[in-house]
Amino acid sequence: MTTIILSFLVRQRRPAFWWTLIGTVCIVVAHVIWWVFINPVNAEVSTWAPDAIPADWMRYRSQWEYTHAVRAVLQIIGLSALVISVLVETPKEYLRKRTI
Repeated sequence: MTTIILSFLVRQRRPAFWWTLIGTVCIVVAHVIWWVFINPVNAEVSTWAPDAIPADWMRYRSQWEYTHAVRAVLQIIGLSALVISVLVETPKEYLRKRTI
């Protein structure tokens, strides 16, 4: 993933590094959640016949919905951290010139 490479490249820039690392961890954890919790449910549901849904279908639905919600929050936090990592590296003189 490119965020892992980005974290490695900015490792010497301390303010940006920590924000980049937070963003990377959130995005990687979101991917792991998809492979561990969501993909198996997708695979299981794809085998169901429309007229033969199992009695415990609500368990699958809950797992699918809640893990999607957790992933969305992690991805929002990850993207926000990556944006902040760029903003903390932007020189303040450049920002003042751009706003005038």
